[in-house]
Amino acid sequence: MRPACAACCPLTLSNIAKAYAKLGYHPAEGFLALLSRTSVARMGEFGMAEVANLLWACAQLGHRDEELFAAAEVHVWDNLNACSWHHIGSVVASLRDAGYPAQDLVSSARSFGFQV
Repeated sequence: MRPACAACCPLTLSNIAKAYAKLGYHPAEGFLALLSRTSVARMGEFGMAEVANLLWACAQLGHRDEELFAAAEVHVWDNLNACSWHHIGSVVASLRDAGYPAQDLVSSARSFGFQV
């Protein structure tokens, strides 16, 4: 499974996590950690929808990965100009639901006019 996950594009990675979350399916131990590590390594390739969906899925599945959340926060912060109201709201809500304090992102988003 490791080589297959590493070869997945960001859309596939986020869709796998989102599908598991929608189904309420908790994969084998270690799979979400592998998905997280792969996502962190490829975070620069993620679009805002993929980030939002991945974080939402992690929050729904109770998967807390500080490294993933920090990488996603920085990626979104660096790309606020490409964010829609929907995506930034979803990212901030998912990070909050996962218990990750994203105050820097919230402050930056507000300075861009987002109401989060």
